[in-house]
Amino acid sequence: MADPDSVKTNAPPAATDGNQTYREPELPSFQRSRLRNAFGFAIRGFVSAVKTERNLQIHLCVAAVVVACGLFFRVTLLEWALLAMMISLVISAELFNTALERTLDRISPEYHPLTGQAKDVAAAAVLTLSLGAVAVGLIIFLPYTWELLSAG
Repeated sequence: MADPDSVKTNAPPAATDGNQTYREPELPSFQRSRLRNAFGFAIRGFVSAVKTERNLQIHLCVAAVVVACGLFFRVTLLEWALLAMMISLVISAELFNTALERTLDRISPEYHPLTGQAKDVAAAAVLTLSLGAVAVGLIIFLPYTWELLSAG
């Protein structure tokens, strides 16, 4: 008789908690394809936004500079976590703002004061988060910069 653990399966390897062995249930093929589609839709949306949204392009360039500075200054793990969180929050806010603007443009192509206010508030949210990210960046990078300038 074949050992049950030697049977080929697409399921993840068995894990143990001391006394018993258990396996994560394998997703049915229709759920795997739905998950794959969801990632595909998300990637397609991200690429579309990057191609058409100048502010998102700017945020991504600033994020690249921040990552380069983090590598240059060899920031701590906690500082990397804060930088990654702020980068992802700002980019996510910009993506939400883009989604809201496109939805409002589709619903109400003609100008309406409430549509304008909604777009302004969404843009203000991105600005507020971006200013918070700048503050975090300054708190992290100013001491490194000061040390570099003082040593020179």
